[in-house]
Amino acid sequence: MDRNASAMARLAPSYPAGLGALVMIPETAKPPSEASRSALRAGYTALKTYVRAVVLVIEGEGFAASAKRSVATLLNLTAPLPFPVKITGSASDASIQIVKLMGATLDPQLTAPLLAAAAVEARRSAGAV
Repeated sequence: MDRNASAMARLAPSYPAGLGALVMIPETAKPPSEASRSALRAGYTALKTYVRAVVLVIEGEGFAASAKRSVATLLNLTAPLPFPVKITGSASDASIQIVKLMGATLDPQLTAPLLAAAAVEARRSAGAV
């Protein structure tokens, strides 16, 4: 989270209308501990001056992936962050959501298909796919 927060803080002056985040969580990821959830919440709350929206992609198919997305949704409902958070299961769905959430503040050249492809490529480059 610290590395992401630092990157967002560096980018923020170039995007005064705010930043959106599309966060990819691999199917193999274990649920975060209570301490990790608290650290994530504190980190995102500290970013509230720059972040306009976050979309979490909890990858996977079937019951286990659906259960993880349900838990994330419940946590978001019971302890909301200071900006909209959506949860989905694919980069293509997430890119559509981030485009909707960012609205007119988003560079019109950043289309949903382009964002989805960039997210998938970033995961591939990181060796996560």
